[in-house]
Amino acid sequence: MQVYKNPFCLIDWDQAHSFLYVKWLDNNIWHRDESEYRKYFELYVQQVEHYKATNVLQDMADTRYTIGIDNQDWTVQKMFPRLAKAGVKRVSLLVSRDFVTSLSIEQVMNDAEMHGIIFETRYFTDRQASIDWMLGINLV
Repeated sequence: MQVYKNPFCLIDWDQAHSFLYVKWLDNNIWHRDESEYRKYFELYVQQVEHYKATNVLQDMADTRYTIGIDNQDWTVQKMFPRLAKAGVKRVSLLVSRDFVTSLSIEQVMNDAEMHGIIFETRYFTDRQASIDWMLGINLV
């Protein structure tokens, strides 16, 4: 069920499997105005809190946005504690095709661990494999 869509992100709630799907879209305004990152990351966190999502699929395959240091700190210090409190356990990440974008996302996840906020996290290039892992489906 689609719960939000705009030129920056698409958020779906998969009620049958109880996970939130977030598709981050590439939009050049992110490169001009970093406040847009905070605005839409806040919206994502609100949806996690609303649905009490324990599993989240972050699809960043088409994203070409490098998260700046200030936004990395804000994400780890302000948003990740809210995600943990909301009950997020597993985060499945479909990685960006852009190396620098993927590197900045990995840095955010590593910083979170250094601050004691740990989600079971895996990185994928295949959506179905990502969903299967997140839902605990064993792949043979």
